Amino acid sequence: MMRKKNKKTALFIVNYPAGYVLSSRARSFSSALGSEIVCMIIYKNKKITRFNFLLKILKVIITSRPGLIYTIDGTLTEAVSLCAKLIFRIPVIVDRANTIEDHFREVLSVNSRTKLTSFLVIKFLSFVEFLILGSASAIICRGRNQTLIFKARFYNKNIFHCSESADIKKWTPKISSSLKKKYQINDSLTIGTMGTANDETSSWNMPGYFFGLEVLEVLKLNPTLDLVGIILPSLTSNPKAIRKLEKLATTYGISDRLIIIRNIDRKLIPEYLGLIDIAISTQLNTLSGDMRTTAKLPEYMACGKYVLTNNIGDAGFYLPHNMLVDNYPYYINSLDKKIKKIYYDRSQLKQGLELVEIAHKYCDIKKVSKEAAKVILGILGGNNH
Repeated sequence: MMRKKNKKTALFIVNYPAGYVLSSRARSFSSALGSEIVCMIIYKNKKITRFNFLLKILKVIITSRPGLIYTIDGTLTEAVSLCAKLIFRIPVIVDRANTIEDHFREVLSVNSRTKLTSFLVIKFLSFVEFLILGSASAIICRGRNQTLIFKARFYNKNIFHCSESADIKKWTPKISSSLKKKYQINDSLTIGTMGTANDETSSWNMPGYFFGLEVLEVLKLNPTLDLVGIILPSLTSNPKAIRKLEKLATTYGISDRLIIIRNIDRKLIPEYLGLIDIAISTQLNTLSGDMRTTAKLPEYMACGKYVLTNNIGDAGFYLPHNMLVDNYPYYINSLDKKIKKIYYDRSQLKQGLELVEIAHKYCDIKKVSKEAAKVILGILGGNNH
């Protein structure tokens, strides 16, 4: 006899380690469901193989038979979850920022493959995409453009927007006087970024782009200005990528003006953002990039940072025109010009504090979680399958 699913249980599957930003999204969404719903969260830790991760998911689904499965990124985990939907009739919500079809279309466009091979791969991925997204009980989009594109492509009739967000009680403007003293930052103008450093490059923003490169390029262009670059790599960063930054900084002759602060607990990042005057958020200049908002943007805004980012995705919705930078091939030069303007008129930095209100209005994790909870509870209540 087939065991009945537990309608009061929701299983969240996150394709990242527990300390990752999207993992906190799962925790917040689960908390918003209330005490009557028992929530389980499975994270993909670095040490576990993809195969063992999928086995773990299957084991939990079979033994606990949840009333709903909520997946955050990961095509394979989505596929496994949808198999559970077909076999056990468990509704599945897919939360993602773009499409695998568009991502691989961009990858294949710069790789040396025949047109026929690329065509067949794209067609196959398109089929898989429609199968996964069409079978889902609902789709949660993290970008405004993404929501419009997904609806236009008729992936699913139940498509909702729950933006990238920040815990506005924790991500607040900070004046880090003690940290500035520790790192000997006096009157310098500081530019910087935070995020996951990966040992890979792309050509979407500039040839050979990788995390942190824009900071190094601006420092290289301004040897006489009192500029200091600050890079805050996440705990999930690849050590090889950080060493790559350090090596390039030595080659550029800017090591004395670059501070890379490793192993910062995510809870302390807002304090360290107090070191940065201008926060840089570089978005991929592709259709995939245009669908989404970088997860760091709401956090920068909540911390009152003066942000410079290329006009991709939701950046143009949240930020004033003077904070938007031209895309490649003009990206670095445009970024450099805007930083120089601020260097000679630092009163402009105050404009960053105006972004706090915008973050509270559109990117408050509690508000976003309530919207997500409505969708989840509606499906758990049997309104959608």
